[in-house]
Amino acid sequence: MTALPTTAKFDRIYRSLLVADVHQQLPQFFPSRPYPEEEDLAYALSVATRLALSGSGDSVENAHAGRQAYEVAIRALNFANGSTPTVRAVCDLILSRIGNFPARQLLDEQAGTDLALNDPFLRLEMLVRQYENKLSGTGAETVLTDFQVKLIRALEGNRSVSVSAPTSAGKSFTLEIELLRRLKDEESYIAVFLVPTRALIRQVTFDLVRILRDHDLNSVPVLSAPTTPEQIGAIKKLIYVLTQERLATLLTSGDQTLNIDAVIVDEAHEIGETNRGQTLERVLALTLGRFPNARLFFSSPLRSNPELLLRIFGRDQEGVSFVEHLSPVTQNIINVLTVKGKKRVAQMELVIDGDAVSLGNAELPFDFRERYMGKFAFFFTKAEDSSIVYCNEPAAADKVALEIADAIQDDLVDQELSDLASFLRQEVHHLYRLAALVRKGVAFHYGNIPQIIRGRIEELLRERKIRFVCCTSTLLQGMNLPAKNIFVEDPKKGRGKSMEKGDFWNLVGRAGRLAKEFQGNVYCIYGKKWEQDVTSSRLATIQSAFAMGLTERTAELVQFVKEPPESPESRALSWAEQTYARIYSDFLSSGKRLADSIESVDEKTRAQFSEIDALSVAFKRTLPEELLVNNFYVHPARLETLADFFRTQPSLEVSIPRSPFERNSFARFTSIFETLENLVIRFGTQRYRYLAPLAVKWMQGLSLKDLLKDKIEYEQRVDRTFDPARDVDGVNRLIRDLFEDLEKELRYTYVKYMRLYTDVLRAVLVERGSTAEAEKLLPVHLFLEYGAANQTLINFMATGLSRTSALLFKSAFRLRDDLSTADCQGYLDRLNVERADIPAICKAEIRRLRRHAV
Repeated sequence: MTALPTTAKFDRIYRSLLVADVHQQLPQFFPSRPYPEEEDLAYALSVATRLALSGSGDSVENAHAGRQAYEVAIRALNFANGSTPTVRAVCDLILSRIGNFPARQLLDEQAGTDLALNDPFLRLEMLVRQYENKLSGTGAETVLTDFQVKLIRALEGNRSVSVSAPTSAGKSFTLEIELLRRLKDEESYIAVFLVPTRALIRQVTFDLVRILRDHDLNSVPVLSAPTTPEQIGAIKKLIYVLTQERLATLLTSGDQTLNIDAVIVDEAHEIGETNRGQTLERVLALTLGRFPNARLFFSSPLRSNPELLLRIFGRDQEGVSFVEHLSPVTQNIINVLTVKGKKRVAQMELVIDGDAVSLGNAELPFDFRERYMGKFAFFFTKAEDSSIVYCNEPAAADKVALEIADAIQDDLVDQELSDLASFLRQEVHHLYRLAALVRKGVAFHYGNIPQIIRGRIEELLRERKIRFVCCTSTLLQGMNLPAKNIFVEDPKKGRGKSMEKGDFWNLVGRAGRLAKEFQGNVYCIYGKKWEQDVTSSRLATIQSAFAMGLTERTAELVQFVKEPPESPESRALSWAEQTYARIYSDFLSSGKRLADSIESVDEKTRAQFSEIDALSVAFKRTLPEELLVNNFYVHPARLETLADFFRTQPSLEVSIPRSPFERNSFARFTSIFETLENLVIRFGTQRYRYLAPLAVKWMQGLSLKDLLKDKIEYEQRVDRTFDPARDVDGVNRLIRDLFEDLEKELRYTYVKYMRLYTDVLRAVLVERGSTAEAEKLLPVHLFLEYGAANQTLINFMATGLSRTSALLFKSAFRLRDDLSTADCQGYLDRLNVERADIPAICKAEIRRLRRHAV
């Protein structure tokens, strides 16, 4: 049904209703405010019931009608006559017609269940709509939104689906339900749930374990490590929760018993990210090449062209794609601007359908100059609400969190907050600021923070025990961190990188929680000029980073292939490393040539493609084809350079990475890291001398507090004025630096290059006839990623346990070093952790991963 046009009268009332509702939410700043007339509300509700009939999410126009109907319904409830049963019943009808049953359930919880309309036909209409959206077979009464119903039907009837929908639309929940149905119905089913970053693994793993436990599918393992079937044993049903890098490791493991029935790609729009997006596209192509019958599901935030993802992988003819434009939760976009000459006054505007409508000037209890983000969050957040402050880098998140905490006089009396604070003091450092912050219900959150800490902050925010979280761009990568309010100023996506419009609206969608709140607030603070306007045009596009590199930067790519830069980590050309690695891999594996494979390019570009093809043909390859086919990251010349070095060595003994527990491991890994620096990475620094010993201690399983102790002692040797007992800022800077060293350098950069190093070394050992030695090479890249060189610890982490909990659990119960994943899961299920001397948050993590409710 096409959306009905509205009248000038409705538009006037609609805007005044939204303004009045925001005024009512901020009584301390707008004490004198007009209320909508009852007859105006009655007229708006009457129009809204008709708009709701066409209020679907299948087009921008219909979604606009649905959004207006929803806005009128939820705002009318907040005024005088909203308390009458009739008004509430009309709102109930509107929510039913637009298929927003989670909001309708919230209305029932707030208003009671006696909302029946007098008209029997309207009551019948509502009952039918509810029945149509009822989800059966989940063991509980669950009524879905229209979008979720549409998505479930698409998943049931198609081998490939790509969907784009606003944040908070319930995509992940629907995909999990489909996964649950397949596991129940199929005799064997192995699925990969692909997430863009390690930060998301914990959240998805915990959700899946809970769902499986609730539906008596306790025997289905959920693994977050690239553990092969050979290592697990005979198993018919399994869910992997992996990043694209871990899936690449699984696929190139050589295990021929591996099978994959389905791949679910969460945050699939990340395929447009310059580097990791190329890894995602490459690993999916590899997966589908090996398992052509695998089902493929893409989930993206609101984007205009989800069909592109199916087309990239040749699934557009057999698959289905659609865009859902209607969000089940709405947001107030509130602009906050300075007033010249009045530093304690803010000009406030509400953005309605792209127009900035004045809310008036607000008198502030603080200066709107310099440091003000924390104050806005504190004074504009109600006692019962939670808020997220978006910061552009970790140091800024720390500072803003401290500003908010300074405004809170007393610590909160809450055992779970106390448990987290105690853990941070004991397991990180007694001066770690986060410990004092969480006692006041404040935290900072970014990707480098260890998994167990970051995950616990997320859980406590959802429970409203932590009320303020200052976070960075990790929030844009699918983290489930919804809050009532979001505060943002001139947002960036990482250091110095402008945020795209699609990312901004993804961020906006975190304000307000489905089935918990009708609406959220996004405060856009304009204390300074924003570098880029990201607030217009909600509908961004999905792009392939690989295709963009080929067709839009062809001349740069040609030059790169001819003359690679000194370092593969060059910011300007790191994209080209991965682009050409894939081009050369495709050339080796299938003879594919660019000039023949891409049709819609001009003659100049085709000539450049031919030049790249000629360079691929002319490249002098000495390494095995399989090694270069499986190279995801660098120009093949870099691997040949490394091979040449190994071939010149009279003995490769010192080049072989041994166990980090061996006596000379520090010297050995320093030598290996030096080789990588001089021949491959080429940062041009001596930093490997610090990173190699850190890597050894990390792989040995040293705790965070011991690693930090070493870093502090090193700082004292370098700077004799540094006093860790007094310099709180200095200690917290070192904590941030250590977390970045571990997450970005060891667990990403060196994981990538140690894998390449081992692959090349293995090939040269085989050349020399040292096949036995080649087969015994340790998977150091996995040891680096997991921070353990111990089978038991890695398998505990594969079940979803954090590194810290795995270390403490293994030590507390004195477990062997050779436990399988099944053994580890069995211990988690059986052992009584309540009596163990381990922190309370580790015990809580273990309880959440148990396959049987306790």
